[in-house]
Amino acid sequence: MKLGLSVRSRLLLLVVSLLILLGGANLLLAHTVAEQRTRTDQLREQQQRVDSINAVVRDLSTYRFALGQLNSALLVDEPEQLRLAREGQVAARADLDRTLETLALFDTATVATIRSVLARLPVELQLLVEAHLAGEEATARQHLGSFRSGLELIENQLQAATDRELAASLAAQQNEALLTRRDITTSSVIVLASSVAGIAIALWLLGTIVGPLRQIVHSIRQVNLGNTEASMPPVTPDEFGDVALALRQFRDRADQLRELAYTDSLTGLGSRARLEHDLEAALADHASGDGHRPLGLVYVNLDKLRNINDSLGHRAGDRFICEAAQRLKQFLPMDAVICRHGGDKFTVILDELDTGDPARASEVLSATAENIVRGMAEPYPFRGHLLPMTVSIGIACFPADGNSVELLVTAAEAAMFKAKRAGGNRAEFARPELTDGARERLAKIADIRRGLIAGEFEPYFQPLVDVTTMRVTGAEALLRWRHHSDGIVMPKQFIQVAEESGLIRSLGEHCLRRSWDYSRSWQASGRAMKVSVNLSARQIEDRTILGLLRDIRPANDSEPQLDFEITETAMLSQIEHAQATCREIRDLGFRLSVDDFGTGYSSLSYVQRFPIDKIKIDQSFVAKIGSSREAQAIISATIALAQRLDYEVVAEGVETLAQMETLRDMGCTVQQGYYFAKAMPANEFRDWVARYERSA
Repeated sequence: MKLGLSVRSRLLLLVVSLLILLGGANLLLAHTVAEQRTRTDQLREQQQRVDSINAVVRDLSTYRFALGQLNSALLVDEPEQLRLAREGQVAARADLDRTLETLALFDTATVATIRSVLARLPVELQLLVEAHLAGEEATARQHLGSFRSGLELIENQLQAATDRELAASLAAQQNEALLTRRDITTSSVIVLASSVAGIAIALWLLGTIVGPLRQIVHSIRQVNLGNTEASMPPVTPDEFGDVALALRQFRDRADQLRELAYTDSLTGLGSRARLEHDLEAALADHASGDGHRPLGLVYVNLDKLRNINDSLGHRAGDRFICEAAQRLKQFLPMDAVICRHGGDKFTVILDELDTGDPARASEVLSATAENIVRGMAEPYPFRGHLLPMTVSIGIACFPADGNSVELLVTAAEAAMFKAKRAGGNRAEFARPELTDGARERLAKIADIRRGLIAGEFEPYFQPLVDVTTMRVTGAEALLRWRHHSDGIVMPKQFIQVAEESGLIRSLGEHCLRRSWDYSRSWQASGRAMKVSVNLSARQIEDRTILGLLRDIRPANDSEPQLDFEITETAMLSQIEHAQATCREIRDLGFRLSVDDFGTGYSSLSYVQRFPIDKIKIDQSFVAKIGSSREAQAIISATIALAQRLDYEVVAEGVETLAQMETLRDMGCTVQQGYYFAKAMPANEFRDWVARYERSA
C-alpha cells in the first residue's frame, strides 16, 4: 500500500500512534501500580505493628531483669549496688514506656492494662522485700505471687496482641498474593496488547520506508563496487526521490571519488585503501591459478624521519617523504604498486614473479630490496643540510607468509621491525616466528587497552623503612595488573610492550592518579606518607606529565605527598629536554630521585645537572654486598656522594638481616625490600604499616 505522505509525515504518524498506545498502557499500569503500592503500605504497617509488639516484649524482658537486680540490691542493702540497680530500673522503664507509646498508637486497651500492672510491680517488689526482711515468709510469698501474676498478665496481653496482629498480617498477605496475581495478569494483557498493536503499526509504516531504503542501499553498493551501470531507484515526490536524484549525481562522480580515496594527498602514491583493494584482488587472482603463483609484499620504513621532524620541522619532514616516494618510483619496476601505508611507511606489491621457482622469486625480491636500500641511501640535500635517507625493509611472500591481506601485511611489518632493530638500512625476509611474535604483541596491546578500560591496573605499595627509628617513611608505587583470567601480572610481562606501543603514557597516568588519591586520603586520615611514582622516558619526553601535575595538585598544597623516580636512561635519552621537564616538575613542588643508580651511564657530572633530591642504590649491588668488594665499594661511594651533595639515599632489594645491618652501618638508613615487605594493595599496606610500627 502506497501512502501519499512524506517520510517525515510517516515517521510523525508512527510516533503519535506509539505515544497514544504507550500513554494508554501507562495510565492503566499506573493505576495498577498505585493499588499495589497501597496494599504494600498496608502490609508494611501491619509488619510494623508486629515489630512494635516484639519491641515491647524485648523491653519488658529487660525491665524484668532490672527489677530482679533491684530486688537483689534491696536484699543485700549495699548502697552503691542499690544506686546502680535503681538507675538500671529507671532506664529500662523509660525504654519500655517509649515502646509502649508506639504500641498505644494502635492498641490502647492492651497498653492501658500493661501500664496499670506496671504501676503495681515496684510496690509489690518493695512489699516483698520488706516482708522477707521482717521474716514474714507467708506475706512475702503472697506479694511474690502478686508480682508474678502481674508479669504473666502482661505477657498474656502481649501474646494476645501478637496473635491478633499475626492473624491480620497473614490474611493481608494472602489477599495481597491473590491481588498480585490478578495485577500481573492484567499488566501482562495490557503490555502484550500494546506491544502487538505498536508492532503492527510500526511494521506497516516502516514497511513503506524500508522498501525504498533497501533499493537505495542496493544501488549504492553497486556504485561502490564500480558498477556504474546499476539501476537507480525511481525519482518520487518525497525524500526518497531526493535521495535517488542525489545518488544519480553521486554515480556520475563515483570514479573521481574512488580515485581520491585511493590516492595519498601528500605523495600522489596509492593510499592504504589502495593497498588493501589491490592486494586483495591480487591475492584472489594468484590463489585461483594453478600452484598458487607467488606474490611479494615489500614494507619500507624511513629510519630518520622523526629526527628530521624534531630538528627541522614537519614541513621538512613532508619534503623528505615526497623525495622518498620519488626515489621508490625510480628504483622499483614500472608495474609495482607503490602505496604510502601511513607516516614514514610505504608498501610495494610485486605480483610479476612468475618464475616458476619459489627460490628464484625470493632472489628477485631480495635483489629489488637491495636496489631500494642502495638507491635510497644517497643523502637528500635540503636547505644546506645533507639529510641521510636510510630505510628498513621487510619482505613477505604469498602464499608462504600468509594467504590474506592482514596476514601478509603483518608478516612484512614484523620483518621490517626486525631490520630496524638490527640497526636499519637493510632488508629482512619474514619468518613464522616473527609473524607469531607480531600477532602476540598485537594481542598483548589489545589486552592492555582492555585492562585499562576495565580498571584492572592498580598500584601496589612497597614500604620504605628508616632502620634507625623503625618508622615507615614512605612507599614506592609499583603497578600491578589484576588480569581477569591470569591473576596478578607483574610489570616485566607488560611494561616493554606498553612502552613500544605508546600505552606507557596511559598506564603511567593511571598509576600516578591512583597513587595521588591514596596519598591524599592517608594525609587526610592523619598519617601523611610520601609515595614515589616511576616516570617513563616517554612521559618525560612528551611533557604531558606537567599538565597532569598542574591538574591534580591543589593550589594550597605546599608540600605534596608525591615523589617521582626516573631512570638514568630516561635522563640521558634527550638530556636537555629531560633537564627542562625535571626542573618544571621540581618547580611544582615535587621531589625527584634517580632510580637504579649505578646501572646505567650516569656520572657525577650528569647527576649535578639535574634537580635531584634522592639516589636509590640498585638491588643488583645490594644482593652482592656480602660477597663482592666491588659492590661494597660502589655502595660506599654512592652513599658518600649523596651525603656530600645533601641527597637522601635509599637502598633497594634488601632481603636479609645481614644486608640491612651492613647498609645501616655504612650510613644508608632508609631501605626497602622483601626483608621488610613485598609490594601490597593500598588497604593491606595501611594495615601493615600500623602492625609493623606497633611491633617495632
